Amino acid sequence: MTAPAQFEILREQVITSTPRPGQSRRIVAVTYSLAARPPQVVFIPAGEVPDIVFLETHPQETEAPANLVEEGRIVRFRRIQAQINRTGPPERAS
Repeated sequence: MTAPAQFEILREQVITSTPRPGQSRRIVAVTYSLAARPPQVVFIPAGEVPDIVFLETHPQETEAPANLVEEGRIVRFRRIQAQINRTGPPERAS
């Protein structure tokens, strides 16, 4: 088993798309950087990110509870790590 790659989340944005009239989907676009690669983006359905779900269902709140923030961080980390694993490790400079 390989060690998890070290990356940094640069930006996150919730995007609403409308594939068909009357239907909308919310997606979290997470831009991250990984050594020796240009920034990459992973797309996660908003319904899979606990802190985003909380804030969407509790619009009067400005912050999600710490446990949901941590769960959301884990979801983001796993999705980014899965994408990195699919694309292979970064190339090393000679």
